[in-house]
Amino acid sequence: MKFKHLFLLLFTGFVLSCSNEEVTDDLQSQIDDLEATIETLQGTITTLQGQLTSANTSNSTLATQLTQAQAALTEARNLVNAATTDITALQERLAFVQNALAGIDYSDTVQLAATGDVSQQSPTEAAQTIYGRWNVGGAAARSSCAFDFIEFSEDNYLMTIILPDGEKGTVFGEYIIQEGTDGTVSSVDLMFDAGATDIRVARLTNINVVVDTDDELNATFDVVLELPEALEICDAQLSGSVQATKPEPVQEATTATAISNHAKIVGEWDVAAINTSDGETLETLLSYFCLDYDDTTGQETPIEGCTPPTGGVINFSTFGTYSITVLSADGSPIDTQIEDWGWKRGSDQTVLQLGFGGDDVDDYDIVELSETRLVMTTTYMDWDINEATGTETEVTITETVTLNR
Repeated sequence: MKFKHLFLLLFTGFVLSCSNEEVTDDLQSQIDDLEATIETLQGTITTLQGQLTSANTSNSTLATQLTQAQAALTEARNLVNAATTDITALQERLAFVQNALAGIDYSDTVQLAATGDVSQQSPTEAAQTIYGRWNVGGAAARSSCAFDFIEFSEDNYLMTIILPDGEKGTVFGEYIIQEGTDGTVSSVDLMFDAGATDIRVARLTNINVVVDTDDELNATFDVVLELPEALEICDAQLSGSVQATKPEPVQEATTATAISNHAKIVGEWDVAAINTSDGETLETLLSYFCLDYDDTTGQETPIEGCTPPTGGVINFSTFGTYSITVLSADGSPIDTQIEDWGWKRGSDQTVLQLGFGGDDVDDYDIVELSETRLVMTTTYMDWDINEATGTETEVTITETVTLNR
């Protein structure tokens, strides 16, 4: 099931040539490219510095690497600002920055195994302790609700609940770490965008993360739920004391560098465009949300008074969770689809494998990936129906997805 079908359900590189002559048009083009590289590298360094600060650790090696990289990048920026730009020197400075960042492990920038009693921690420490995916409890008993998992990213959370009918309900939004008068954490509040305002749907207290005898991370916490109307049947059943385990992250999380494709892709992205070779676009896919399909006649009729979604966001977590959420005009979530993702083995982090339910896994080739832009493409087989004769012809469809942040 490709992005097209899913919607129906719900560095820069370095310039190689060198010159020390006056600024010609060709030289200016090279300088412009290198300026873009400077901005990309600056964004990476700023992000890593923020992660180091929020981790609240004394990683002197990482701090030194970032300081040296920042100094070299400042020199490069000064060269660009000079009246006569020495392209060779500029490239050398940027190459130094690239090498310095390439020597930093991704796992050093993200605390994947933080532990502790959150009520005794500062908000920055607590954010590291709760970070990641937590598989909660066991399977749902018949006619009852059960937690599936709660996952925390840097700013947002994703919570899925198994409903009495076996279906899964999803809540997605920002989480707020509430601080007590003594500077420690009093609660973690899960918020939901209800359109006009954000509402609290859950409050977590007494969060404690420990390493068990099997070297696995386990968490206990108390939760009080105030879920949206569609899920409120589970409020009373699921409120109380909860236990959860933290699964292993995807393999690349422990082997990748801080500027790897894995480090770049993790996080939230806005869907900028979807285009297929058979003429579908993001706009047409979103418009299908306001069509009623008749299984008997095969006809589609507009739903009166329906306003189609206006966009979507995609999240990739370092624990292999992949979600796509469609948004209404006011920015509130309409529906969320959750699946798995990973890197295709042997692709050197250039091919994404996205799960779209069951055994339906598709390869997406990365065309472009930076801290702010992701372009990926895939091909698949579909059927072209001749409306006059009713005959079907198998065709190859190419789909291109563009994400920004």
